[in-house]
Amino acid sequence: EFGAADPPGAAPSKAHVADGETKRSPARLIGAVAIGDFFHNLCDGFFLGVAFKGCGNKFGWGVALASVLHELPQELADYAVLTSGVGMT
Repeated sequence: EFGAADPPGAAPSKAHVADGETKRSPARLIGAVAIGDFFHNLCDGFFLGVAFKGCGNKFGWGVALASVLHELPQELADYAVLTSGVGMT
């Protein structure tokens, strides 16, 4: 069971909702999105650097365009999760 490793007397790591469902802490969701986005963007930067350095300008700009087109929906999804999932506005 989730939270079984919590020390005795400690608050559980998730709140119980009336219908038996559980609601996770907003801080955990924000942290997960932020850390995941950081590593995702870091890898994109590595790929861009390798594309320009190792494959030339034409290929590098193609990868840059693909990265921008890939990032738009990903960042919009992060925004949607953060605004609707945890109520950040």
